[in-house]
Amino acid sequence: MKTDEIPISQDLWAKSVEEAEDIVKEVVRRQPLLPFHKNEVGQNHDSRRLKEILGLPEAPAETVKRAFEEAGARAKHACPGLEVSPHTVGDSEVCGVRLCMGRTGEWSDVLQYAHGKPANEAIKVLSPPAAELLERIQSGELTEQFRSEASVRSRIRLFSYTPSFDDIFHEIHLKQGVEISVEEKGDKWKRREHLLKFSAKPAAAAVPLETPLNPVFDLSKDDLKNRRIFRRWFHRILMDAPFTGSDLRFIWRISTRAEFFRCFPGLASDTTIHAGPISGLVATLRDNGFFGIGWDWGDKSCEWTVSVRPKPTWEETKAKLGEEEKRPTAEAQFGLTSEAADLFDWVRTLEFRTLKFGLSPDIEKSLREDRLSLGGSWGENLRVVLDLLCEEITERTPYVLRVVEWTEQYSKGLRIRVRLKDRCGNRSFDRQV
Repeated sequence: MKTDEIPISQDLWAKSVEEAEDIVKEVVRRQPLLPFHKNEVGQNHDSRRLKEILGLPEAPAETVKRAFEEAGARAKHACPGLEVSPHTVGDSEVCGVRLCMGRTGEWSDVLQYAHGKPANEAIKVLSPPAAELLERIQSGELTEQFRSEASVRSRIRLFSYTPSFDDIFHEIHLKQGVEISVEEKGDKWKRREHLLKFSAKPAAAAVPLETPLNPVFDLSKDDLKNRRIFRRWFHRILMDAPFTGSDLRFIWRISTRAEFFRCFPGLASDTTIHAGPISGLVATLRDNGFFGIGWDWGDKSCEWTVSVRPKPTWEETKAKLGEEEKRPTAEAQFGLTSEAADLFDWVRTLEFRTLKFGLSPDIEKSLREDRLSLGGSWGENLRVVLDLLCEEITERTPYVLRVVEWTEQYSKGLRIRVRLKDRCGNRSFDRQV
């Protein structure tokens, strides 16, 4: 490192780099939670205060920047996959640092580096506000009498509205296995009249979870555009799985970046982990009569999961899925285009007896909720596209479809009138066609 441009000794320079490295570690130590899918964390300071901490109050901005760059190089060496960069404003004036997790990195390694403890211990270390809140509750200070919210925030040095108390409770629950509850009185909008009383108790013992399948699905292909490909693949996964009985089972449970990219290799070229592409696919599985499905892709969830429950048993569910697999695709059976097949398959999931006037649910809402996919976003042309698809389906299948504008609660939407050509209106649209 070149230091001849600034009038400081090598010892002072070494100490400045160590202080910069400690600031990098402090960015991690102050985080309440670091879910595996989070890509970046950072922290800003007053640039003058940063110089004082580094012992370089009179040093040029470029010198301070180099100190953080060297500290970042040390952190990267200790945690492969971690990128550390000084956050600068103006003429290279450093006001903070940013930590970005690359494809090959894991936050558990960064936590171990920041806390100087093994990963299984470092991941349980509470952030300063959470640690102080738990300490004051356990000492009885916040349980023997009421304190205002402003008073509690002052005691735990939490002066902003983020993170919220709920975030801190969640952190304590996950890291320490302690459930925090709070009794409230008064008006929360009037600080002097809002009173809180905290209590803490050990959380219930976690029920051991079944080992997930964690199958590999390549999202880099056209499967995002054709949800039915994913549905058939998912059905095959369930049929081949060693599931019996009627218990809920986990298809995916992912808690590391390495496992995420292994399960979804098509997304590995991008270090940013988003739940959108996957949740959009999984959401299309909700409307089926074979199994119930649930998922958690929460921003604050330390583990992303997809779970399924059979209807009513796995043996019966697998038999129904097998029958479904033998049916030809709508393209092969009726010669439909892929977009028309998307709409046709969705229509066949509807239960006729539940449709008022034979009208489907709101099409635009179903598209937003990923219950229906039409191969793209059509914008103002949606009505025209639906008319064309309904015309194609009516010509080639036993169904008669017509687009209808429907106003409900002062809001206009598009629905589809569904009928069968044989007029057997007393039976449901239950995949018999």
